[in-house]
Amino acid sequence: MLKLLQFPDKVLSYWATNQFLKKEGEIVFRNGSSSSPLKVNFSNAYCLEMHQNINQGVETILVISAESLLINGQPYHNNWTK
Repeated sequence: MLKLLQFPDKVLSYWATNQFLKKEGEIVFRNGSSSSPLKVNFSNAYCLEMHQNINQGVETILVISAESLLINGQPYHNNWTK
């Protein structure tokens, strides 16, 4: 699950509304300090859910299921049945 503090762009919105579309990409999380950012790379990923909240700002929540992830260089693989 990912939380973004903005509205998604058209590509992300299309991915969230197409249940058969697989994507790969990279998400970089940065904070205000000078520490290194967290990098998450994913491949063969489906966007399972997208929710938007507009209360005291914009919040977009995405639920992504990926066949493989690379989190700061550490690989994780889901053993999906082919």
